[in-house]
Amino acid sequence: YQRRGHGVYREYTEHEFLKGEGSKSDNVVIHFFRPTSERCAIVCRHLEKIAPKYFNARFCKINAEKAKYLCERLKITVLPSIALFVKKKHMDTIVGFDHLGGRDDFETPVLEWRLGQSNVINYTGDCTGPTQKSGYQGILRHVSSIRCSEQDDGDFDDY
Repeated sequence: YQRRGHGVYREYTEHEFLKGEGSKSDNVVIHFFRPTSERCAIVCRHLEKIAPKYFNARFCKINAEKAKYLCERLKITVLPSIALFVKKKHMDTIVGFDHLGGRDDFETPVLEWRLGQSNVINYTGDCTGPTQKSGYQGILRHVSSIRCSEQDDGDFDDY
């Protein structure tokens, strides 16, 4: 897995991603970011901690300002946004911090838990642990709206 880029959080250009890096892994976490955004930097810090723990997924970041095609294709309009691909299918997008407690100071386990809810990582923690431990009581009410419908056909093969 390490040779395929798993276990690290790495930046890709849109061109690199579309020309093969994106299709090398079944499960992919793509953080669309803007270099000048503090909130995007917060997500980067959390994903840098999470990536080495989960070798079943590739963790990427792509500068949204230089990735117009991908942003349009995946309907990325708010930053930070994290697109989640499971078995090469676009299954979910975490938009902003609403599903992370709505606060800038959310803890890494909250994002880890949220990624696990989309099955992009093999999360083995307690599904209620991060929300109760960290005091984020509002997270669980969003779970029913997290999963995308089967109508979304955004997969890597379409690029």
